[in-house]
Parts: sequence; structure tokens; C-alpha cells
Amino acid sequence: MNTPQKSKNQKQPTGLYYAFALLIFIGAGIVIAGVILLSRPTVAPKPQPTRAPITVNLGLDGRTYPVSTFSQTVSAFLAEQSLTLGVDDVVIPSGDTPITPQMMITIERARQVQIFVDDQLTTLNTTFTSPFDILNRVNVEIASVDSVQINGTPVAPADVILWTTPPVTEIRIRRAMTITIREGDMVITRQTTAQTVADALDEAGYVLFLPDQVAPSPTDRIIPNMEIVIDRSSELTIRVDGRDIETRVRAQTIGDALIESGITLNGLDYTIPSTTQPVTEGITVRVIRVTEEIVNEQTTIGYESVLQADANLDLDRRAVIQAGQQGIWQKNYRVRYENGVEIQRELVEELMLQAPVNEVIAYGTKITIRTIDTPEGTMEYWRSFRMYATSYYPAELGGDNITSIGETLRKGIVAINPRIIPYRLNVYVFGYGVGRTADTGGPRTTPYWIDLGYSDEDFVGWSRWVDVYVLTPVPETINYLLPLDEEGGPTPP
Repeated sequence: MNTPQKSKNQKQPTGLYYAFALLIFIGAGIVIAGVILLSRPTVAPKPQPTRAPITVNLGLDGRTYPVSTFSQTVSAFLAEQSLTLGVDDVVIPSGDTPITPQMMITIERARQVQIFVDDQLTTLNTTFTSPFDILNRVNVEIASVDSVQINGTPVAPADVILWTTPPVTEIRIRRAMTITIREGDMVITRQTTAQTVADALDEAGYVLFLPDQVAPSPTDRIIPNMEIVIDRSSELTIRVDGRDIETRVRAQTIGDALIESGITLNGLDYTIPSTTQPVTEGITVRVIRVTEEIVNEQTTIGYESVLQADANLDLDRRAVIQAGQQGIWQKNYRVRYENGVEIQRELVEELMLQAPVNEVIAYGTKITIRTIDTPEGTMEYWRSFRMYATSYYPAELGGDNITSIGETLRKGIVAINPRIIPYRLNVYVFGYGVGRTADTGGPRTTPYWIDLGYSDEDFVGWSRWVDVYVLTPVPETINYLLPLDEEGGPTPP
């Protein structure tokens, strides 16, 4: 292979050329080095070994919370948790205590406690929970006769040290004062924490009645060495209106005592003893309430039912043409009551307030002939009944075949109540035929009955309600007023 030869006309690099190229190379290197330096991150300090977090228990506001921390001391832990302590707040343990695993860090927030001694108020911010410690903090001592209230609850002075119910927000102490109570010849001296005269007397067991006089006034405030004078009224019992009133009065007479007690005598009222008698200690007064009234006693006067014939009204029909009305007879009495009990009744008047009015009932006497179609042909009748039908025959009567009017018992003879249908009339019963009223029988449960006669040979038994038609001719004598019956009776057209 032939090696290429350089052209004779090609120029060779000079020294200046190489120097310029070197400068360019160095400049580029500086630029690249600058870029590299600018793009490199800042070198951090050499890292120290990392400490693992520690879990501690934080007691705050009555609750316990587990908290992880990197702090070295209790103060650092509080700062880490942004927990700010007030001036009177307490942290346990102290702030410079090193943090250890599972240690208990308790923050007790101070609260405001108001301490009243009589009318003087002291305000204290404290973490103490015992009222005994709180009072010692403000140098307040309690005497055994003083009264104490903690959070509104009365507490015996000796039990203040035993109080264990937090939080304590208010303590009230009232100092005992010496007073004297005089009632008649009896004088006592005692110490009291009551605020008024009335409270002091109540505390001492005194019961005051409205009429009693007390000096100073029951509403006055107690001051040291006060003397209280009680001027008692007289005790008595008033028995009035069903009850006993035990009271006291300053009145001298029973009448004035009633007025003082607000009891009024009206009209005929009186008292035992009388109102003019003097009041004595322990007396019982009876008030007798007296009332009188006129009492009316009314009795009714019955009316009568009057029957009146009416020729325009059909036979066996009735109509009320005038309603009956009872009368009223009245007696007036004057009645006297004492304490609600009747003790006297006097008749002062009697009179008829209203006279009775008779009932007028019209009964029909108009007879109308009507016809009825039967298997035996058309028949005329003038009256009809609803009757209970039975049947009988001679053998049933022990062979007796003679009727009440002397006829022979056979079919076609019927027995009836002659006061309902007279003898010797013809009647018609469907299924039996025509029968002659020629016999009667003993008492029945209803007056409306008919016994259908038969001979021994053709007897047929009957036992049912039937319609009975009384055939023409119309008899001369007619009973227009037949008895009423719930089941049977005349069947008016």
C-alpha cells in the first residue's frame, strides 16, 4: 500500500498557532471547572449520630397522655410541646429533671379560689386541693363554733381537713358571735353564726307565731353581744270548719281572738265559750257554723186513664186523645244546720204546684161487616182475634161429653173464655172450620185461647196460634173493651 504524501503546497502549523490553542484549552477548562463548582451542593457538616425518641407520660387536666419526645429535660419537653406554665402552675418533676423512658410528667394548673370570711373576700390562685391547705396558705383559722361552706355545702369545722372532693372553688366562713335570748323569766346565752335575728332564733329552736313580738326585728342582722327579747302571745286552739287551728293571739277576749286569727262569724254563727269570755292559755274555742234554708220536698200525684167510647173509631181500635200528666204536691221545710249537720226541720208550707191531668183513651165501637174467603165458601165476620188453639175430646175428659151450656161435645163445638167471645156464636178457624162457642175451660196463661172440640173418633191435636173470625150475625150485647195482651188479642182492621 502506498502511504499518502503531503502536498507540497500544504502549510505546517506554526508555534503561535499552538500557543493560541493552548490558551483556548486552558480557558475552557477554567469555565468547566467554574460550572462544576457552581453546580455542586453545599457540603453539610458531618452528621452526628441520631438519638431515638423517648415515650413519657404527660398528666394534664386530670388525664394522662403518652407522648414521644427528643428532649433531654422536662423544661425542654414543655417547650417542645408548647406548654406554657402560669405563675402559680406546678410541674412535677422540676424543669431540670432529665427525661427518662416512661417517666410521669404532671402539670397542675392553678385555679382561682374565693375565700369569704364574714363579708371579706380573699382571692387565691393555687394548685392545692385540700381546703385545709388553702386556708393555711392565707392564714385563716376556723373555730369550732364557726360555720363553714365549701362549694356551697355546709361542713363541720372539724371535717374541713377531711374534705377530699376537688376542685375547691369557694370557701365561706362565718365567725360565731355571742348573743342573749330572753323569753319571760328565761335567759340563755349562746354563740351563733346566723345572719339575722329570725335565723338565730330558728337555730336555737324557737318557734315564732305571727302575733309574737320580737325585739330587735326578726330581719335585723346579728351583731356581737346582741340581746333578743321574745314577748309571747297566748296559745289557744280554734276548732272551726272541720279543722283545729293551733295559734297564738294577743287579744283579751275570744271574739277579738277570732278577729285576730282572721276567722269571721256570719249570721247565726256562735262560739263555745261565748265571744265575750276572756282568752286563757291553752283554751279551745269551738266555732259553730249555723245555716238555715228552705228545703222543698215534692211528690207526684198520679193521673187516671179514662176510657171514652168513639162511634167513629173501628171496633177494637184505641187512640189517645189526651195525654196524661202527673200532678206535683210540694212541702216546704225550714231546715237548720250546725256545722253541716241538720238539727231541726220545721214544716212551713205545703201546696199543690200542679194538678194531675187524666189520660183520655178513645175506644172504637164502630162495627164493620167484612168477608173472608174460606175453603167452605165466603163468610161474613164482624170481629177477629189472634188466639192460641188447642183441642180436646170426650175421652180426654174421662168420657164427659156435655158442654158448659148443655150441648154434646163433638167437632164443631169450641170452648172459649165467654168474657172474650160470648156463648152461642159461630167462629171460623182455618183448618178446622166453623165452630159454635158452647164450652169453656179452666184458667190459662192468656185470656185469648180456643179449644177446638172433637169426638173420640175424629180427634186432631192442635197447639199453635191461629186467627179466629167471629161470624155474623152481630150479637145484641158486645164487650167493646177487651183486655190487652202482649201476644194474643183482637186484631183490629
